[in-house]
Amino acid sequence: MRAWLVDADYVTEDGNAVVRLWCKDEKGVFIAYDRKFKPYFYALKEEGVTAEDLLKIRCCTKNDVISPERIEELTLRHLGRGVEVFKIFVKHPQHVPKLREEVSSLCEIREADIPFVYRYLIDRNLACMDGIVFEGHEVDGRLRSYEIEEIEREERRDYPDLKVMAFDCEMLTDLGMPDPEKNPIIVIAVKTDDYIEIINGDNEREIIERFVDLIKEYNPGIIVGYNQDKFDWPYIKKRAEKLKIKLNIGRDGSDLTIKGGRPKIAGRLDIDLYDIAMRTIDVKIKKLENIAEFLGKKIDIAEIEAKDIYKHWKKGDREKVLSYAEQDVLHTYYIAEELLPMHYELSRMIRIPLDDVTRSGRGKQVDLFLLSEAYRIGEIAPNPAEYAQKYEGAFVLEPARGLHENVICLDFACHPEDTPVAVKGKGRVRISEVKEGDYILGNNGWHRVKKVWVYDYNGILIDVNGLKCTPNHKIPIFKKNCNQNFVKDKVAIAIAQEKLNGKVIRCKIFDEVSEIENNTNGEEVLKGELAGILLAEGCLLKRDAKYFDKSRGKGRNSHQHRVEICINSNEKEFKDRIKYIFKKLWNVELYEIKHGNKSGITLATAKKEIYHHVAKLLDEIEKLDARSALRGFFEGDGSVNFVRRTIVFNHSAKNKDKLKIVAELLDKLGIGYSWHEFKGNKPMRIIEIAKRDDIVKFATLVGAISNDKSEKIKRILEEKTFEISGGFYDIEDIKVSTSHYRGKVYDLTLEGEPYYFANGIQTHNSMYPSIMISYNISPDTLNSSDDCHIAPEVGHRFRKHPDGFFKRILQMLIQRRRELKKAMKELEYNSAEYRLLNIKQATLKVLTNSFYGYTGWNMARWYCRECAEATTAWGRHFIKTSARIAEEMGFKVLYGDTDSIFVKKDNLGFKELESEVKKLIKRLSTELPVQIEIEDFYKTTFFVEKKRYAGLTTDGRIVVKGLEVRRGDWCELAKKVQREVIETILKEKNTEKAAEYIRDVISKIKNGKIPIRDYIIYKGLTRRPERYESVQAHVKAAKKAAKKGIVYPVGSKIGFVVLKGSGNIGDRAFPSDLIDDFDGESITDMEGSKYRIDKDYYIENQVLPSVMRILERFEYNESQLKGVEQKTLDSFW
Repeated sequence: MRAWLVDADYVTEDGNAVVRLWCKDEKGVFIAYDRKFKPYFYALKEEGVTAEDLLKIRCCTKNDVISPERIEELTLRHLGRGVEVFKIFVKHPQHVPKLREEVSSLCEIREADIPFVYRYLIDRNLACMDGIVFEGHEVDGRLRSYEIEEIEREERRDYPDLKVMAFDCEMLTDLGMPDPEKNPIIVIAVKTDDYIEIINGDNEREIIERFVDLIKEYNPGIIVGYNQDKFDWPYIKKRAEKLKIKLNIGRDGSDLTIKGGRPKIAGRLDIDLYDIAMRTIDVKIKKLENIAEFLGKKIDIAEIEAKDIYKHWKKGDREKVLSYAEQDVLHTYYIAEELLPMHYELSRMIRIPLDDVTRSGRGKQVDLFLLSEAYRIGEIAPNPAEYAQKYEGAFVLEPARGLHENVICLDFACHPEDTPVAVKGKGRVRISEVKEGDYILGNNGWHRVKKVWVYDYNGILIDVNGLKCTPNHKIPIFKKNCNQNFVKDKVAIAIAQEKLNGKVIRCKIFDEVSEIENNTNGEEVLKGELAGILLAEGCLLKRDAKYFDKSRGKGRNSHQHRVEICINSNEKEFKDRIKYIFKKLWNVELYEIKHGNKSGITLATAKKEIYHHVAKLLDEIEKLDARSALRGFFEGDGSVNFVRRTIVFNHSAKNKDKLKIVAELLDKLGIGYSWHEFKGNKPMRIIEIAKRDDIVKFATLVGAISNDKSEKIKRILEEKTFEISGGFYDIEDIKVSTSHYRGKVYDLTLEGEPYYFANGIQTHNSMYPSIMISYNISPDTLNSSDDCHIAPEVGHRFRKHPDGFFKRILQMLIQRRRELKKAMKELEYNSAEYRLLNIKQATLKVLTNSFYGYTGWNMARWYCRECAEATTAWGRHFIKTSARIAEEMGFKVLYGDTDSIFVKKDNLGFKELESEVKKLIKRLSTELPVQIEIEDFYKTTFFVEKKRYAGLTTDGRIVVKGLEVRRGDWCELAKKVQREVIETILKEKNTEKAAEYIRDVISKIKNGKIPIRDYIIYKGLTRRPERYESVQAHVKAAKKAAKKGIVYPVGSKIGFVVLKGSGNIGDRAFPSDLIDDFDGESITDMEGSKYRIDKDYYIENQVLPSVMRILERFEYNESQLKGVEQKTLDSFW
């Protein structure tokens, strides 16, 4: 039989574990039982210990005496070397922990912590979300069931067609978080692929029973929610228990269970999208709507917020509550559509069930993948380290006291982090400042950044025409051969080693685009777009003017000054944009007129002043923003010709003046085009943009309003042959140099083409795992006596040949991804096959990049302290040597840490200092294998202690590193005070003025002049309050709020103030949400009780500590800041 393997677990029959596979074929879901697989673990052979010794081991449990069932003696490999082991089989997985403990007194244990079902999938070479072929016979059961005799994996290209159901609950509570002991469920919203139901009412029993019925009727394979593991499912279960309702929603009729905080539904995959968001999405506040917006899936149909549910439900305005619930469940479903496909592929790659994948961090996923590969080659896995051994960190020079002027910071972490890229709406920024969701200038215009990868790097950099990159970073090289143009990716190290005839590709308008995006004016964009729309589709009617009414099909006279825009009724994005522009510019709501049975509609307004505003825009269209005006016209009367693969602007011959305006706007932007005129019954003139260069330039500078037209432009670009014609691309002769670098490096995963422009040069996503490949970094290559890479100081040796365990795996993953990407080039962009392969290659990249840094994870099985230690050793060597050379050349080294040094020379201005520093850089670059650059010029700077300093740059930025002003657990007043002190010292060079400011703040505290908001301290709740071992102040505040009905979920920021009284700070922490009023001295809570603020606490424990570290460096003490004279010994005589 052939089927999909969807899920796997096990059941216990007659004391034996039986693997239960949940499968799906064309007939539906069924169960396959495998009774032939036994739990086992390994023990390394020790001298004097025999298999017979181990078989004699007995352990007592509550109900039984257990022992090993049988033992095999094998030879496996450990870090590439042969090792003799016992393979110890047991009756049940729950026997492993007890027997492991007994055996460990005789032998070293291995692989005893691998879950039984995972062990089965690895050993049988099976994978969830992939195919299986098995032989067996059908048996009786609640569901169609089979006993397995033989089974093997059948690799498939696509994924099983699983039904997905999303749900979301709303509860009725008048204050704070709902309590399952007393607050009923009033809504459960359910969404499937083609169905939505908002179950609601005052009868909670009927709501829960209907929800259970819906699950059984629809029979989903996957149930998704947002934070349902910690909230919705436990809440529903508690309410169902109170109402004595059975939650028998398992496919086998079993009840929902919650063990260890995790819900399980037999035969259904329960996926909490919040778990995925927490690990993979860079959004600070991970509310459902924020995640939906980040993924481009947000909808707005709700008119209320969660806090308004009680009020609207009680007053009978329930439709607003139902709309809120509908919005939440739609967001949940749409987020699932976006996030699940990659996790299908991850499930397949690391074999385990989908719901387990979504709850596993990247380190755990790599661990499981390595376990599979280790088993395949006969390698026994190490045990997880469970701790990280300490090793010597980076060398730090002791900072010099005082305020320093004219200081230069030389940074070892140079261009990879500071590499310029162009980001839409931001302009030219460092690659380190790029955020997920940004649009970056790439090969086909703007590409959305799906993921930003950050890694520590220590090694060679290749400089290709000013773009620095790691050795195996790909650079597209342009070649012309036999009158044919072609582009081929070459790794940077190959470019450096070979004499290539090709050229690098540069974006000709990189600087221009960066400047435009940096200076975009929102109102000018709207005016330009509207002018273009009106030119294409608009009509201005004066009062008493004759016109043809499309909605009535006859001529009429206008009774008012009117502005009309005619569009198709299915152009929703276009319609919304037009309405938004009128609303934003003039606060006008357009009304809609339908054209009878036709598909068109007219958007109109009959306000005279708006008529004149619009007329003025059209008169001045040539003066408006050309990009925006073209975008508006293109949306109205432009199209994409798929046959000719061109962009077309068209209008009737009698309206040729309109196209002349379009031509002038294109000329202004330097976009090439051609004119065409068609004669006949309906003469037509068109402007056509045909060259790929010009289409890319149009996509970059102009673009489209609607996603539909944007996607069409992308499609023709992907289908057109690459060419250099001067509008967008240019080519340069290759210039190469090399350097050494240690610091952060960045990689971007983009939607669509993987090419983008960095420092103007076209580049490919970096393959930073190739660092591990280049240096053969792997635990099994360590400590070799052969030809090696040797780390300074620590002397760790990594052999160069043969390839290590990690290198082989990484090369395999990278090769698989290359093959997929090659196949994708032969497919249509919008095809299902293209989307499928894109998911596969993106998943391979995620897993590949996760290898980097894995060896430093303290729970990694292949944890390797030496790899991390070697990296910091190289850093120490570089900074010590750099400081010595700088001093030999007459510089004063003020401070230095892992990746930078601060230097100055007395009596030199900036120009002279810069000239001297360039000489220093030249010498350092000669004597050290590093590329050093000037990171910042500081007018003034001061150092507090190691890794804590602040400086004012020549371009006016204040850089603060490691000081409390950056931390979130100080009150706002302390942050304000420290910011002001830093600015006063750096900008005015006046430490006494800074001290006087502190005295003034202390006086205001004492006199009740500080607002309550400045006293509030915020700190995050990382677990439930009762689970904290040491109860901190914010936890105690949360508990006090809970007593008043305000319950904070995990992840909340708890605000509190400190009151006067006895006890520690926690005892006196008062939740800010309970404060009703403040008079400068005392707060009043919601019940009218008054409490005094502890002013002394805020002076002694907030304000003064935030500045004393700084001012102590300038010889101030606390008494001086408080305005109290400090007595010396002489004062007593």
